[in-house]
Order: sequence, then structure tokens, then C-alpha cells
Amino acid sequence: TTKLSGMYFFQHGRLKAIRHVLTPSISLTYRPDFSEPHYGFYQTVTTHPEGVATTQTYSYFQNGIYGTPPAGNSGLLNLSLANNLEMKLRPSKKDTSTKDKKVMLIDNFTIATSYNVAVTTFNWSNITVNGVTKLFKKVDLNLNAIIDPYKMDYGTGKDINRLLFDETYRIGRITTASLSVSTSLRSLMSKDPVKPTQTAITPAQTTNYDQLNYILLHPDYYVDFKVPWNLSVYYNVISTKMYIPSKQILKDSIIQALTFSGDVNVTKKWKVGFHSGFDFVAKNFTYTTFDIYRDLHCWEMRLNWVPFGPHKMYMITLAVKASTLQDLKLMRKRDW
Repeated sequence: TTKLSGMYFFQHGRLKAIRHVLTPSISLTYRPDFSEPHYGFYQTVTTHPEGVATTQTYSYFQNGIYGTPPAGNSGLLNLSLANNLEMKLRPSKKDTSTKDKKVMLIDNFTIATSYNVAVTTFNWSNITVNGVTKLFKKVDLNLNAIIDPYKMDYGTGKDINRLLFDETYRIGRITTASLSVSTSLRSLMSKDPVKPTQTAITPAQTTNYDQLNYILLHPDYYVDFKVPWNLSVYYNVISTKMYIPSKQILKDSIIQALTFSGDVNVTKKWKVGFHSGFDFVAKNFTYTTFDIYRDLHCWEMRLNWVPFGPHKMYMITLAVKASTLQDLKLMRKRDW
């Protein structure tokens, strides 16, 4: 692996330069065929159920905790190319700073595939495309696609050992593509809010490190009343090519949904959370939940409620806050 970079400078205007970084990578992975007799991992036996001789191959380890040794040799030549694109802007007339500003255009755009040298047919694997970037420092974009390089037999819906590039000069056909757009908004009462991390605390830092460690290592359980409200929005589109045997055609199957989640402080001791969305294809709401939290000083109360849908339920939990007494709790649950 290595890195190749190129930069183009602009003499006039606010745009100063554009830099493109390419990261090609090549690796070789080989795996022998562990089903060959000299390895001693598999055995072929003949059984006679109902008087009919049946031959089957089984592994001594197929019911073991570590799984079955893989059968079939494999020699994969893995190829990938990662791209990074950013630009540098000169300070505008309104900026008080004299430093240049870096703007990320494409954080990562990777194309990857592999070639199996150990087989005689279907040597090339599917081509995967992944792209990630951020807009306006708030909106995250994620693009994924899977490209099949082989031609398909529309009579059976299966690939045939002929590259699509040899006939149409196309690298392949897109079988699955997805686009995800997300953003998060939050309001802070204090300039330095408490943000749970995965960093543990040592006894020398505080005398109550066991409870703080529990909060830091379980951020999903932590309710921060210093954040009056927060909102996360996700928009997802997934397109998949589905083969219809009766018509012998490929049909697009599209999933398109907008989901949102967040919470809001009602009072200093009450917080209400929610998670829901809307499916644009089914034209209905997605799985919806409401969470109500009540701070009872040394105790806490939670109400988890699914108000509608096929899995309506509610669950009330009353528990002690201290991490050492997490097993001391009362629960009341009623579901569908």
C-alpha cells in the first residue's frame, strides 16, 4: 500500500488549492482446502437409511465451539483504491482570522474487489463502492453500492461465466445501492456539558469511580439533564435488483424511510424520549417508541411505551441508581 497525492493551486479568488489523495492497496490471501484427506478434518461415510445407500461428507468439528474448517482452497488477490478530496479557502473579507480554511469535499471514497486465482470460473468478486463525506459540518452522507461484473442469464436469474465488460464495456451492473443522510441537533444549557466517553476512571481520580465508570462504559443508560433537547434525523434509501422468475426480468425493490429520535427535558426531573419514522413506500409510520424518565434522587423510574403497531407494549422499571445495586429493581411488563 502507498499514498499518491496531487494538488492544484488557484491564483485568484477565494479558492486557493484542491488536493486529491489516492491510497491504492494490494494484498494476497491464501487458504488451503482443509477437506482434503491428508488434513484429517473431514470423513466420507455411507449410510443406509430405509435400505438406500447414501454417501455424505462430514467434519469432526462441525458441532464444536470453534466451527468447521473451511472446505475449498482460496487464493484471493484483493484490490482497493481509496480517495480523499479536500480544498483550501483563503480568508474572506468578513473573517477576523488570517488563516486558510480547509474544507473536506470527500472524506473517503473506496472501490474494492478481489480476484480468486485458485478457481477456474467466476474469478472476480463483486465490486464494492463506499463513500463518506460531511456537509456544512452537520450533515453526514454515506453511499454504498455493490456491482456484479458478470453477465446474467435472464432465463434462470443466475450469473454466467462471462464478464459484462467484454460485451458492453461496462464494469458491471449495480445490484444494490443505498444512500444515507443524517444529522444531529442539540441545545446545551452549559458551555461544558457532560459527555460520556469510553475512557475509564482510576481510583486516584475520584472516590466514587465505580459509579462513574458504569456511566462512562454504558452511555446508552445515561440520562443527561444538562441537554434540554436533542434531535437526530436519518433519511435512508435502499435500491435492490430483484429477479422475477415468472417474467424473467429484474425489478427494482426500493426502501425509503425517514427516521428521527431524540429527547426533551420537561422539568429538571422529567425527560421524555422518542423514536419514530415514516416509511414512504408503505406510507405508514415505522416502529415507534416513547421513553419517559423520572429522576428520584437515589432511585430512577423509566417507562418504555410502544403505542401502536403489531408489537404494542409498555414496561415500567424502578431501579436504584448506584451501579453496585443495579440488580435491585422492580419491573412491570405487558406486551402483545
